[in-house]
Amino acid sequence: MRAKSFGFTLLEISIVLVIVALLVSLITPNFVAYQRQKNLQLASEIVQTSLTKSFFSSRSRPLIFGVKALGGQEKITIFSCSYPDCSSPNAPEEIPLPSRIFVVQSFEVLFLPPHGDISPTSFTEEFSDITVQNVYGNHKTLRVYKNSGLIELLP
Repeated sequence: MRAKSFGFTLLEISIVLVIVALLVSLITPNFVAYQRQKNLQLASEIVQTSLTKSFFSSRSRPLIFGVKALGGQEKITIFSCSYPDCSSPNAPEEIPLPSRIFVVQSFEVLFLPPHGDISPTSFTEEFSDITVQNVYGNHKTLRVYKNSGLIELLP
């Protein structure tokens, strides 16, 4: 008479391990791509929020508020300065972008009191595009309109 076995056979365990490995190999690339996209979205929201904060601050206080960044850097700077001279900013606040995300081109946007108008020296065209990009080449672009101060996230 043979004794009953209550364990799993080596074949059953091997099949389960193959199925789990297959599922992990299918899910991992999608998760990594999702995480990269979310970090890029977060970076564009940080820039957009900083611009909006500066716009409303310039409407409520008699100071120039601005946002600037150097191309290739992983941070942006919000600052304020006395109106009309902005040669020495007061208490700049550096805001880091998520890891491996940087501003493509340098920019500086100044919002003038009392209505939050964009300074003519910020950019000469009707609008300016601000692009953040990750090291994998994906990017998001914000468009800032000179006359209205509208900030739009482009698709």
